[in-house]
Amino acid sequence: MLLTHMCASCRRARWRHQKSPYNWSEQLYQRHGETIATYLTHTVLPSLRDQHDEYLLRELTRRWSNHEIMNKWMRQFFMYLDRYYVKHHSLPTLQKAGLRHFKALIFDEVKVDVANAMLALINQVRAHSFPRRSAMCLVAGRSARCFC
Repeated sequence: MLLTHMCASCRRARWRHQKSPYNWSEQLYQRHGETIATYLTHTVLPSLRDQHDEYLLRELTRRWSNHEIMNKWMRQFFMYLDRYYVKHHSLPTLQKAGLRHFKALIFDEVKVDVANAMLALINQVRAHSFPRRSAMCLVAGRSARCFC
């Protein structure tokens, strides 16, 4: 629904050939951020708040993978914004804006719980309980790469 609304705005914009007041690049850029923020706060964050321990790590990994895919397609779909509007106005690229939204709205909210869950898994491994290490490894790899 949100993407449909943004697409309709694109069709009206007629891209870079339009001068003000018919150039809606600024509104598209803002709606891109609003769309991602709305999705993250209304869909992703509630699903993570319901999870604990290893399940939180698995859910965070799944949601991060989904976010990467969504961010990739939004960037490709609105490539014009990156090429012209973002470059001309010295703004963060759509990719960076999407990553910043995830970090600010999701990771900063759950990072304490994620750290506690990872420490609990490490302690279980040390006590020879051997839980599934895949969730911990996935989150550890992704957090070192993107969330720092």
